[in-house]
Amino acid sequence: MSSDTDEESLAPYGRWKEVFGTEVVDSPPDQYSRHPVGKVTFARIVQDGPSGIELVGFIWFDDEEFAAGYLPARSNIPVGVNAAAVWGPEIDQGFVRGIAPSVRYAELVQLDFGYRIGRIDGESLSEIGSLAELRTLAKSVPYQNIS
Repeated sequence: MSSDTDEESLAPYGRWKEVFGTEVVDSPPDQYSRHPVGKVTFARIVQDGPSGIELVGFIWFDDEEFAAGYLPARSNIPVGVNAAAVWGPEIDQGFVRGIAPSVRYAELVQLDFGYRIGRIDGESLSEIGSLAELRTLAKSVPYQNIS
């Protein structure tokens, strides 16, 4: 938060906000929003491991709120956390280009970043009630031999 702006002056703008110059924005200027309110679409990010298919994390998006991001699988730390260094910037390249999160997803589902970073399991595309529910899922799903 800028030192010359207090919380009360940003209260009318809703969730987390920041002042960039004279403009109040709800996310940094180079990434999709990370705070969707309603349902999100998500898919698993997987890798081929020594014991079969392993969960790395989840890619999620919501076109209505121009929101998208990556969540690591809690059961596969540090792999899932390290993969965030690749997946986060890759997802946000769509924001920089001004395309909808679902369009960026369609591009990314074609890529395979290989061992320890993974690929999107396009067949796992689904919808969930909220990002909070997806966070709970990411904390509870085992990472080995998923199908």
